[in-house]
Amino acid sequence: MKKSISILAVILAVICCICIFTACNGDQKYTTGTHFAGDCRNKGYTRYLLPNGEYYDVPDEDFVEHSYTAHTETEATCTRQGKAKYTCSVCGDNYTQNTPKSEHKAGVYTPDGNAHKIMCKFGCGTEIGTEAHDYDAVEPLRPATCTVKGSEKHSCSKCGDFYTSETDFAEHEYNQNILISPTCSADGIKQYTCRNCTNSYQETIPKVNHIASERFVFDNVGHWSECKFGCGAKLLQAEHNLSSKFVQAICYEHSYTLYECSGCDYTYRIVDETSDFSAHEYEAYTCVYCERDMLLDYIDDFENKGNSQNDVIEIDDIFELCCFFDYITVYHVTDQKHFKLTYVNLDTSNYEKFLSDSLQSARTSTNWGYTIGSYSDNSRIASMFISYKADDNEYSFDKVATVTPYSGEYQNEIYMQLDSYQFDNTTPRANDFDDFAYKRRRYEMEASTSDQLFYAFEHGYRPIVAADSAAENMLESAKTVLRQIVNDEMTDLEKIRAIYMWLVEEVQYDYGVVNNTAVLWRQCSSYYLEGVFEYRIAVCDGISKAYCVLAGIEGIKCIRVTGIDHAWNKVLIDIDGDGEKEWYCSDATWGSRRLDLGVSGIKEMLSVSDFLFTDEEKIRRGKTALNYTGAGCDAVTAVNPYSLIYFGDEVGIATDYVISDAAELTEMFAYIKGSCEGRTETVTVEFLVSSDYCGSKTDIINQIAYAYANSDLPYDIIRSISEDVEVYGLEVGYTVYLFILLS
Repeated sequence: MKKSISILAVILAVICCICIFTACNGDQKYTTGTHFAGDCRNKGYTRYLLPNGEYYDVPDEDFVEHSYTAHTETEATCTRQGKAKYTCSVCGDNYTQNTPKSEHKAGVYTPDGNAHKIMCKFGCGTEIGTEAHDYDAVEPLRPATCTVKGSEKHSCSKCGDFYTSETDFAEHEYNQNILISPTCSADGIKQYTCRNCTNSYQETIPKVNHIASERFVFDNVGHWSECKFGCGAKLLQAEHNLSSKFVQAICYEHSYTLYECSGCDYTYRIVDETSDFSAHEYEAYTCVYCERDMLLDYIDDFENKGNSQNDVIEIDDIFELCCFFDYITVYHVTDQKHFKLTYVNLDTSNYEKFLSDSLQSARTSTNWGYTIGSYSDNSRIASMFISYKADDNEYSFDKVATVTPYSGEYQNEIYMQLDSYQFDNTTPRANDFDDFAYKRRRYEMEASTSDQLFYAFEHGYRPIVAADSAAENMLESAKTVLRQIVNDEMTDLEKIRAIYMWLVEEVQYDYGVVNNTAVLWRQCSSYYLEGVFEYRIAVCDGISKAYCVLAGIEGIKCIRVTGIDHAWNKVLIDIDGDGEKEWYCSDATWGSRRLDLGVSGIKEMLSVSDFLFTDEEKIRRGKTALNYTGAGCDAVTAVNPYSLIYFGDEVGIATDYVISDAAELTEMFAYIKGSCEGRTETVTVEFLVSSDYCGSKTDIINQIAYAYANSDLPYDIIRSISEDVEVYGLEVGYTVYLFILLS
């Protein structure tokens, strides 16, 4: 009866809803309803939509049960209940409930003879059972060799029980060594020897085919390569592939046609003996082809002159005037003489000034005894008398230095440049090595004094030194230096740099003799080779002469340039490897940089800024050459000397001393760290930082400090940084000087 009443109530409710919808909406029709299921928070319902977008929900389901997920809060053991928390994943409703005790579970294994006991993991002390050891963990204790057995440790991975066992001998480990190499006519023998014992055996290496030698043998018909094993077999035989070229006559050789084979070294020439020799072509007063001294062109005119004022020597140009003074010095004109020099066809109106300037330009430190006695001129000819007197108060070319370095003010001891250590790895020549390049020069000259030795090397001669003379002593001293700092594997650029660095780092500047007027400079060794090679103390005169001698011994053209109160050098070398040599200025005297580092005092270090540069750069620095002007040896090729120096990083990639970015700066400090290991003396480093990397001095100071801090160097570093500089018109940047205090 109650069930019938409930059903009736539901039917009446539905009828009422329909009536209400009809009354409220008139003729509007409903769409089919969309059902929405209920959950533990909401009852289910059906939603009906009207055409005008309105809707009405009709409940049709009651709430559903919660969806609980269990989570263990306390694990049950064999002695106590556990606890689990149940949480509804829909509404978050939760409750906790105890869980029943667990059965005993295996988890603890204890050794027991040949087996191990299995104990309950919950620590109740209940033994569940026993189990045999598995010994599945094997650890080698001693490796086996062919003479000693090895050993292993076998452990049970559950209880830790273990035992050890021996392993069998290992196989032999053989090193291979070829006792007899195979050839085209005989087998070879290879021996295998165990590296751990004396066991060995041999095997035969079969014969090989003929192998051609790298060098071709030739006759006037063709060329071939002989078998390198010496069996006489001729391989790669071919006729010559000849090409020809005409070679113009030079000062000591007729013109000729040269025929060359492109496949071997076979050449021959057909000489035109009717052709005339060319005139000598002089550069820096020596012939570029045969190294003949220009003085030899005038020697006949100069000899037997100067005995009276009637002996007139006609001088056509400044080059002849220089040769005249060279004649006096080279040929030991030591008596008082008067020479009447006549300039012919001068294109000037001020003869007095011209003659004075010419005399000054022709002078070197080897001819300070010359004075102008008088002069006269007319519209076409100008003349002057040169008075020369050699006595104790004047300089003579064949005199020797009589005063040792003045005992007074010398240059501070210079610290070695870090990149000088690159030459530590240079293989020195043997102590008795004597095959120097200068010995192959065409012309020779006798020399007994050090200045005669200097002249010989500057003017392309092969000096013949007198026994037990100053020239012989200086020549042997210079050779000793070169045997240690250069070898024949080095390029001319590397040799010149080694010479420059040695002069800067090993020779102190004699400030005392320069500043003391009581010392007659012409008699002081600091102005000669003796100062450099005997005392390691000299001024620019001695240093520049030594530069000429050291370079000349190696066959490198080097001259000594003089200006007012200074002397430096020019060298003729090929830097870019194009086969053409260019002249460069080089000043080893100014290669020592003096830096005031405040509380650390005045420090001195090598600088490459004066290694190679142009005449224009020297003038910009306040020095103009008075000799060798217009002599075909102008230094006009600009070069950045920092780009010619390289340091090696850890992977062997060469990096120059122009720092262009942070990575290169990091590499520089890595190089410093590696090179300083094991050293105790203070060393220096100089490099150029490009302005493209750091725009201001403050920037580079910060970058240097950052790189130093991250380099983990265990040494103190004193740093000095130049103002913004332009390096010979090629690059703008900052020169960085580092003093690395290793001691």
